[in-house]
Amino acid sequence: MMRVRVERIEEEEVKEESEEMDFSEYLKARERVKQFIKEVSWNTIAKEVSGVGRVTCEKLSKVAKHPLVLLFHSIPTLADSCGVSDLQVYNIVRWVCERLGISGLVSSKEFYERVKKYPILKTGVKEVDEVLEIKPRSVYVFWGGYGSGKTQFCIFLSVKSMAKFRDGGLEGITIYIDTEGGFKPERFFEIYNEMKKRGVEFITNKPQVLLVQPTNSYELRNFIANELPLLISKENVALVVVDSIIALPRVEYTGRNQLPSRQRAIMNIMQNLRKIAEVFKIPVVATSHAVASPSSFGTPIKMAGGYTLGHSTNVIVKFENRGGVFKLTVEKGDKPQSAEFTISESGIEPVKRKVRVKK
Repeated sequence: MMRVRVERIEEEEVKEESEEMDFSEYLKARERVKQFIKEVSWNTIAKEVSGVGRVTCEKLSKVAKHPLVLLFHSIPTLADSCGVSDLQVYNIVRWVCERLGISGLVSSKEFYERVKKYPILKTGVKEVDEVLEIKPRSVYVFWGGYGSGKTQFCIFLSVKSMAKFRDGGLEGITIYIDTEGGFKPERFFEIYNEMKKRGVEFITNKPQVLLVQPTNSYELRNFIANELPLLISKENVALVVVDSIIALPRVEYTGRNQLPSRQRAIMNIMQNLRKIAEVFKIPVVATSHAVASPSSFGTPIKMAGGYTLGHSTNVIVKFENRGGVFKLTVEKGDKPQSAEFTISESGIEPVKRKVRVKK
């Protein structure tokens, strides 16, 4: 099986005293999955799951290194390829979900009390933060034309995720899946250094991001389904970025006759990203392109991926470049509004409005 190379990009560490972290419930939820990875193995499944024995576990372990990975595979497809029954795979998946506390009925009040204790990743730009909240357990799609600020915004978020909770961060690093070569390490370090000069506190003086660069859609799907869950459990990951989710499928699946296959590939990726967000209690951000939509009233643009992306995400944000002033519009989400920002050495900045003085 092909494996995607994961590159750690970091600077030398300067040690400093750590401070006590807030959001204990959120941190416990993230830690629960990591503990599950350490404590549970295929031997555990063979002993504790009804109707599943050692032979079945040996067959499944050839596809999934850890039982948790089964959550990111189709039960019928996996059962058929491994020569086991659907019920056996389902029993394992149900057992894993129960152990992780992500199954069963939950009242709306209990659910609200749980999620309101999660931190929000903030940009520090008041106008933007009022309309766009990057929350754990949610999937976001940023779309727009070339040069609309999507990648710059994503790199900025990958830096800000390392900030302390009180400074609007998530106190964790980012896994940045770059399918177009848009990630620039020098830009990442520039934003980090400028933000630190401005007083933003980070969890460490050793800024880092885990960079993944798949070369085709198979590598992308395989990494997200089989390697990403285990990588998150080993590292202090607080955010996943996929920039972009549409690039590789659009290149490989061309023509109308391959459109259904392309949409299925995108749907598979998006569904697994939703599971990543839910299981690990982290936000996931993906980007998409803008495509022309010819009509009798001109040539407006729309989001590449269409309904497939629209139905698979919690929030959709459109990005536009208006001569150096960037505009984001929340098209799907709790707050369907717009905000403007500029891009500087330190990342995202508020727009400086000219004040007219009456004579």
